[in-house]
This record gives sequence, structure tokens and C-alpha cells, in this order.
Amino acid sequence: MFTSPEQITCQLTIDFPTESSSGIHYLSMWLRLFQKEVGSTERQPLPVLTQACSFQTETKTFASVHPKKLTDELFRRAQYLTNQGTKLKIARVIGLEFSTSNTSAPKVNGVRVIESSTSNSEVIPASLVILTTGPWSKEAVTWLPSGFLNSNKFHGRRAHSIILKPKIEKSPIDAKCLFMDYQNSEFSCSPEVYPRPDNTVYVCGLGDGAPVPSSKDQVEIESWRCNRLKEIVTSVVPSLKDAEMITESACYLPLVSDGYPVIGQIPGLSNVYIATGNSCWGILTGPISGRLLTAIILKNNTNLKRSTNSNVTDQMELDEKTAQDDLLQKPGIELFNPARLIK
Repeated sequence: MFTSPEQITCQLTIDFPTESSSGIHYLSMWLRLFQKEVGSTERQPLPVLTQACSFQTETKTFASVHPKKLTDELFRRAQYLTNQGTKLKIARVIGLEFSTSNTSAPKVNGVRVIESSTSNSEVIPASLVILTTGPWSKEAVTWLPSGFLNSNKFHGRRAHSIILKPKIEKSPIDAKCLFMDYQNSEFSCSPEVYPRPDNTVYVCGLGDGAPVPSSKDQVEIESWRCNRLKEIVTSVVPSLKDAEMITESACYLPLVSDGYPVIGQIPGLSNVYIATGNSCWGILTGPISGRLLTAIILKNNTNLKRSTNSNVTDQMELDEKTAQDDLLQKPGIELFNPARLIK
């Protein structure tokens, strides 16, 4: 990666030290490949030096976060720093409004949305727009004038997840996560297992090519995939065999055709930016992607100044600018330029 997103995660543990607020949980990590013969109940570790690797990290160098808790905490912090100037509006975006002239490139001046509770549309005035539309980026780039970005470069891939709750709550779950390469006579997959501090276990994997629906409310969950996830994890962690599956869910991973995220200004549009394509690593790379995008926006808009009605201190602003300047100098930044997706 272009920088260390883990450093951002470690900084988050300092800024948001309690699990209850951010969901940050220190872990150890295990990676090990097992083989299981057809008709056998025995699992045998593959030879480490030939077909598999096995390693463990120490705690305090690896952590997981609870996505919703962290997102909520970041939004609360944004509200505080802007003295409640940060607002959240829940609506469905259906397009962008552009102003044009014979002497200038198209420029966004508004976002057209439909209210969640009604069918009425309205235009929200905008001086700058950032598209962080995840797996729906294929649709979002069609809001742009023709020829600015190729919508066929964007897509999404469905993945399923479950949450297991052990029946014996007095037995704490080890703070070790698993990244597995699982294979049997029928299929292979790479599920991931994350224990949480509330003594539940989050398991995800089993991606498939189901088309991205028009909204998150239409995402379909295939229960057999969730059941298969439980079968896989309990074959490796037998103590979870009797655990209750308290949540089944599915989501879509945002992908770009060449495998790299796209972060930056859309060429030819002075006030439209995009950040998407982090795939399954979005939870890890989301904060650093936000910092990179902020750095690019501020570099391109030197007239933007800190509001006098904010709680951002001079030292905070200086520290952030230093971090942003350092980030812009990292090798590999050019890999994320949206210009590569025009054709």
C-alpha cells in the first residue's frame, strides 16, 4: 500500500481509546493452511516450509475495528471539531447538476436527491462533490458528463458474513483472528474470522458474482452461504460448533477493474472528486484514503481556510498538514489517479 494504514489505526486507538466508542480491539493474528482428506474428520497442518505459511503477530501491533462504531465515532468527532457544522442527510442521490459556459469546463453546482421518506426530489447546492459511492460507483459515474470516466471500470462483488455467539459465555474467546485458505473436494475459499470484545465472533467470505442491486435494501442474503461459513469455521475451531448464529448478512465490495483504488480529482471537472475501490480492505484503508483525498483537495483549493467557528486548534491543523504533505510524497500515489479510468 502507498503508506501504512495500520499507523492510522494505531493513532485511532489513541484518539478513541475505549472499545465502547470506536470498537477498536487489539488482536493477535494467525495464518495457517490446513488440509482435510475426504471422508476423514482429522485436520492436518500442511508442511509450513512447502505449501503454507504460519505466523502470529503480537498484540498491540494488530487490531480490528467495529465498522459502525468507528464510523459513528468519527462523525461525532467531525461534529465536535466543526462546532456542529457537519450535517448528515439521508437521501437517495439520483444525479448531479452542472453549470456550463462556452469558456469553462463543466462544474457541479448541486446534487439531486430523493428524500428517504417521500418521493419528492430536491437539489442540494454544492461547491464541491466527493463520490464515495462504493459498489454503486458504476451508477454514480454515469451522473458525470459523457467521456469523463468509464462506468464499465467499476463493479461490486457480493460477500456474506455471520456473527456467532458461543453458548458458554463465561468462556472468553481468544483475541486471535484467522485468515484461512480453505479447500475440500467441492470448492475453495478464503474466509476470515474476527473475535470481538463482546465475546462474539464475526466471520466473512464466500464471495460471488450476484449483480449489484439498485439500493442496499435490495441486497439478498443466501442463507446456505452463511451456513457454509459456519461449517468452515467450526471445522477449524471446534469450540464454536454449538455457537448460535445471531446475524446473517451480505454486502458488496467496491472494486475497480485493475484492482487499485481510485482516489482523487476527476480529470476535467474542477470540483468533483472520487474515492472508491478499496474492496474488502475499506475498513482498514478508509481513514487513510480520507486523509489522502483531503490532502489532494486542499492542494487544489488553496483558498480553503479553517472556519473561525471550529474547535480545531492551531497545533491540530499543523500536525494534519504535516501528515498530509508527507502522504502526498509517498511513492505509488499515481496508481490511484482517476485519469486511468477515462477510456
